Amino acid sequence: MMALDIAKKCGVAYLEDGIIKIMVLIGPASLQARYLLAIISRLNITKVVAEDLPRMRNMNTTKSLLRRQGQLECFLLLKCVIIEYTRVSTARKNLGTKAKDKLVVQKMISDRAGFDVTTDEADAVAILLSSLKAKLSEYPIERVDPKTIKIVTMGKLQRIVSRALANIEIG
Repeated sequence: MMALDIAKKCGVAYLEDGIIKIMVLIGPASLQARYLLAIISRLNITKVVAEDLPRMRNMNTTKSLLRRQGQLECFLLLKCVIIEYTRVSTARKNLGTKAKDKLVVQKMISDRAGFDVTTDEADAVAILLSSLKAKLSEYPIERVDPKTIKIVTMGKLQRIVSRALANIEIG
């Protein structure tokens, strides 16, 4: 399973060999998708849980986040990955904090990890743990440097899209 805090700086958390791996992916949705698809393919991940937008922010921010969510969802669906959305406030509450205690959750997860995590990473970890119905104390946490991931090439991404489109019946 993988959890995402979707934004231009996308917090990512996934479980690998009993360890929560975390990172932040910065850039356009197509680049983020190439990283995510590489991890999903390598680990045979079939489910991604992402932060749902709880409310309207300003119009430009909301539109931007919804577009990014849609783009990433499209790429993931092409690989037959199930996508669920959850409120990060619920995930934070499951860690025993108040819904708006973003900095408290960040500190809790930083303390558990033994290094400073970003709020994006912390929210992704909270979502992952909530989805797994697990406690923070159950898993060690490691940061992954995105530069160490062999990303899906644009050519492969285009082939994924082409194969998926070829299987769609129109009419």
